[in-house]
Amino acid sequence: MNQNFICENCKMLIDNETCQRCGKIQIDEKEKNIFDFSTIIKNKQKLTKINTLNENIDKFGYNEGLSKIFEMYPSMKNEFNDEEIFQSGDGFFHCYQEDRQKCLEIGSKLGNITETLSHNFTKVFSLDSYKENLEFQHKRFQHTKRKNIVLVKSEYNKLPFPDNYFDFIVCNELLKKISFMENRSKENQIIWLKEIKRVLKNDGFFYFTIHNKNGFELLNSKKNNLNRKKEKIGENQSYREYSKVLEGLGFKFKIYWALPSLNIPLYSGRLDDKKSISWFFKNLDKFLPKTKQISKKKRLFISFLKYSNSKLLKYIISKYTPSYHFCCTANGTFKDTIEEEILNKTKSKTFLTLSRRLKIIYFIFNNKNEPTKIAIVRKFSFNSLNDISYYKIRKYKGIFKEDKKVTYEDWKPGRMLDPTNEKEIFAALEWIFNFQNETKNEKMNESDIEYEIDEIEKEMKDYFPNDLFYNKWIKEYENYLKRNTIFKTSLHNDLSFRNFLIDIQSNQVNAIDWERYKKEGNPINDFTMYAFRTFVFKKEDTLEVFRQKIQRKNNEFNLIIDKVQKKFFEHYGFEMELLILIQFHLLRTITIKGKKGHNIEKELKMIELLKNGF
Repeated sequence: MNQNFICENCKMLIDNETCQRCGKIQIDEKEKNIFDFSTIIKNKQKLTKINTLNENIDKFGYNEGLSKIFEMYPSMKNEFNDEEIFQSGDGFFHCYQEDRQKCLEIGSKLGNITETLSHNFTKVFSLDSYKENLEFQHKRFQHTKRKNIVLVKSEYNKLPFPDNYFDFIVCNELLKKISFMENRSKENQIIWLKEIKRVLKNDGFFYFTIHNKNGFELLNSKKNNLNRKKEKIGENQSYREYSKVLEGLGFKFKIYWALPSLNIPLYSGRLDDKKSISWFFKNLDKFLPKTKQISKKKRLFISFLKYSNSKLLKYIISKYTPSYHFCCTANGTFKDTIEEEILNKTKSKTFLTLSRRLKIIYFIFNNKNEPTKIAIVRKFSFNSLNDISYYKIRKYKGIFKEDKKVTYEDWKPGRMLDPTNEKEIFAALEWIFNFQNETKNEKMNESDIEYEIDEIEKEMKDYFPNDLFYNKWIKEYENYLKRNTIFKTSLHNDLSFRNFLIDIQSNQVNAIDWERYKKEGNPINDFTMYAFRTFVFKKEDTLEVFRQKIQRKNNEFNLIIDKVQKKFFEHYGFEMELLILIQFHLLRTITIKGKKGHNIEKELKMIELLKNGF
C-alpha cells in the first residue's frame, strides 16, 4: 500500500492494512481497486441504476454499457452530458495554484469533477461513501486511461488521512455531503469543517459549493431545471451565516456567484464586484444562443436586468444566484493563484469567467469597466504559470497550439453567431473558405488519405464488433477523396456556430477556441464539422428533424443546403456529397468522444438511422 492512510479511530498511520495501535484491519482486502474504510452498509436500492450500469459495462464494454443504461433510465443522460463532464467543477480554478501535488474530492459520485482534477494535480483521491459509485469510477478511469486517481470509500466525517496532507480539497454541494448527520446544525457543520481543516495543508485551499435557498435558475430551460424541492432540504443558512462559521474557524475566503446552476457554472464572478456583475447583465443577450429555450417570463426579466443600475444588480445576484462558491484557505494567501496572476499581469481588479469544455475564459476589464483583454486557462495542462504569454490579434491566429497553461490576448468585440440567421451562417462559411485559401498547402496524396482512413477504421471494431457496415461508409469516403483534388490547409478543428463571434458594428467575423488547431490537414473536416453542428444537426434537434433533413423534407434546411452546395463547388471545385460527409463525420466523432469516455448515444442513434436507410 503506497498511500498514507490513518486509522479512523486512533488517527495512527496504517501499516499493511492494519492500525499500528489498535490492530484493527482498516481496509477491505477483497477489493484491491478501492481502499475501503467504511463499515456502514448503504441502502443499495438507492443505487440500483449504478449497479445496473456496472453490470452492463462488465457485460458489453464501456460505451455500449452506457448506451444501454440510457435506454433503461433516460434521466441518467444528465450525469454524462458534456456540461456535467467538462464544467461541473470549474469553480475550483478560482483558487487553483501551480505545483500542487495532492487533491481530495469528497463525495465524488461518478467522477466527473475528479477526472478534471486529475489533469491538474499529480495525485487525486476520489472519496465517496458508496462503493458502487467507486466501482463505476474504476471502470471509467480505466477507459479514459487516468492513472493518477486513488479511489477511497469512507464516511465524510472520518477522513482516513494524516494531518496537513492535501494541497487542495473539493466538495461540490456541501450540504449533501453531510447528510449522514441526524440534523444539519451549525455545530455539526463546524465538526465537519474542522476535519477538513485537519487534513488540509496550512497553505492549501478548500473549495466548496452550496445551493442558495432563494436561488433562481435564470438561464436554464425547463427541461434542464433541477428538482429544487429535493435540493433545498436543510439549506436554511445564507452565505453570510457560512461566512461567520468559516471566520470562526480561521479560514480566509472569497465568495463567487455562478449561473445558470450549481453544477453548470458557465458564468461566474466575485460576489462583491458590482462592476463585473453590472457589465454581465447588460451584455447577457450576447452570450445566449438564439436557439436556447428560455421562457418569455425569463427573457422579460433579463431585459429588466439589462437596464438596472449596478447597485440593484449586485443585490439581485447576491440574493438570487442559484449557488455560492467558496474558495477558502487556512493560513495561505491568494496571491499565487491563477486568478491573481492573471489580474497582476493585466493590471486589473475586475473580471468575469466563462467556462468552456477545455478552458476557462477570463474577461478582463479596465477602470472604465470596459473589457480590454481575455485570458485563457487550459483545464487539461500541467504546465507552469511563470510565463503567461500575450498574443495580439492577427487575421487568423489567436492561440495556435500553445502549450502554456495560461495565455491572454486583446478583447474581440461581438456576440455568438446566430445559427438561425442565414446571413451570419454564410459569413462564417466565407471566413472558413478564406482561412483555407490563405493557409493552402500541397495536394493531398493517397498516403495522406489512407492515413486518415486507417485512423478511423482501426477504432470501429471497438464500437461495432459484430457489424461491419462502417467498411462501406469508409470506402465511399476514401473514394470520394481520391477522385477529387484536395489541397491540405491549416485546421481550426473545432468549428461550430458557438466558435464564431459576429461584430455587428464592423460586420467582422472572428473564430475563437483554437485549442485543437492543426497546422496541416484535410480541409473537408473543418467544413463538415461546421456544417453538421450549425445547420445539419443543431443541439436542440430531434432525431426526427435529422431524418427529415437527410430526406430533404425540411424546407428551411433545403434552402440553406442548396446555397451551401453552390458555395462548396465554387471553393473546392467539385460536388459536395453530403451523405458521404455526414457518415464519415459521425464515425470520426464517436472515436474522438468515445476515447474520452463521453456520451455518444446521440451519434450512435444517428448512425443506426442512416444504416437502416433513414
